[in-house]
Amino acid sequence: MNSTESGDPNGILSRLLHILSEEELGKRIDAPIDRAVECFSFPEEPVMAYSEFLGTAARFIHHIHQFGLPVRRKLSIVRAKGEAFAMLSEYRGLHGNGVEAAWIDASLSYSGDVEPVLLQLREIVKMNQRRRHAQWIFTQELSRLDWRGQCRMVKALIQPLKEHLPPALFHCEPEQLVEQIPSLVQMRINSASQIRTILANNFRS
Repeated sequence: MNSTESGDPNGILSRLLHILSEEELGKRIDAPIDRAVECFSFPEEPVMAYSEFLGTAARFIHHIHQFGLPVRRKLSIVRAKGEAFAMLSEYRGLHGNGVEAAWIDASLSYSGDVEPVLLQLREIVKMNQRRRHAQWIFTQELSRLDWRGQCRMVKALIQPLKEHLPPALFHCEPEQLVEQIPSLVQMRINSASQIRTILANNFRS
């Protein structure tokens, strides 16, 4: 179906809110990666040298790609090392940020334990996979709506967000916010998650 054909904005919005909910992303993205990591053989010996650290990170990424992603593929170690290096640029640790900080954290930790660094790398993989999955879902679902349908979706999105949006943004015409649909959907999901957390805490107290 192309973008000139109109779908049901409310139905598509409901599907987006469900597919991209924390629960669904946890089942579709996080859980398979966690299971793959549980089967990964972490180094038994200390990882001290920089080249050895990158090699271990590459082996870790290679393993996740092979056993933990929805579309599984075998990477060469060279390609896996490139991906590990790129993702470790997002690392945040005790000795700074980025690849070298990750290596320093691993080499200076007790007995050169690389596992905590790799577990943060696992979380970076999850975030990247969630981002790619969301982009694909938005492309697929929004292509089913024509312009008017997307404007109707904006109206359905912003009303429940009235308390969370700046007044100037809330009073924008729907046509001005069509490109912000992904952000508005994420705001709806986040607000619903916060409400569930508050209710759960109140119930426990």
